[in-house]
Amino acid sequence: MAPTTLIIFLMVASMYAICQVSSANMMTSDCCLKTIDKEIPYNNVKCYRTQTTAMGCNIDATIFVTRRNKHLCAPPGSEWVKDLMVKLDTHKKHFKKVCKR
Repeated sequence: MAPTTLIIFLMVASMYAICQVSSANMMTSDCCLKTIDKEIPYNNVKCYRTQTTAMGCNIDATIFVTRRNKHLCAPPGSEWVKDLMVKLDTHKKHFKKVCKR
């Protein structure tokens, strides 16, 4: 009876591992693969969110969402990115929508 219990345990452990790997892959499907260091006009941006390697993505990035719902990936260390984020944060009371992951 011990071999049967061992086989059942191994099957359950395998299924658990497969589910963990597939759910981790689903979470990383919305990551920026590269960033472009081209300034985006404030008037075109409605919100932003950040992406980190801790979230399962390959690179850190700041994702700006335009009024036309385009997602533009920018390098988080750039001075213009920091300035735009501050400007959006100080004026976000004018925005009705919030960026969602």
